[in-house]
Amino acid sequence: MEVDEKTKKKIESLEFELYLTRQTIIDLMSDEKQHILNSYYQCKTREEIYLWKNRIAKELIALIKPLPIEYRSPFSKRALCPLCGQGTSSANEFGYKIPEGLRRHLVGWNSNSQCSVTKAAFKLALDYWKEKFPRNEQYKKSE
Repeated sequence: MEVDEKTKKKIESLEFELYLTRQTIIDLMSDEKQHILNSYYQCKTREEIYLWKNRIAKELIALIKPLPIEYRSPFSKRALCPLCGQGTSSANEFGYKIPEGLRRHLVGWNSNSQCSVTKAAFKLALDYWKEKFPRNEQYKKSE
């Protein structure tokens, strides 16, 4: 379907506004968290791109402090997300189990409960990688 020039300009404008909104979400984080979330610029290969999500989740989990014992089971450490401040939607639990529950939340294991901040960072990363690595170059090794 062909789009007229006015529509193209409107789409470009909306895409730029969406980019700015996502970047603002990242900019609201502490400097240390911004540095971690913006590290997608350092990925040089497709393999590094695949590893990036889990690497930043690990780095972010290293920053958290577990919830006090009265907010968690004595058998498992739990914490709120260090970015969005959310916890599990389970009525009987508070926070995410450390480290796996929190890692799943950060990387989007279950997209219904993915952290909104990492979701914005992942979209920024994907847009950057699409421009940095044209499809025929970016996917050569894996296809």
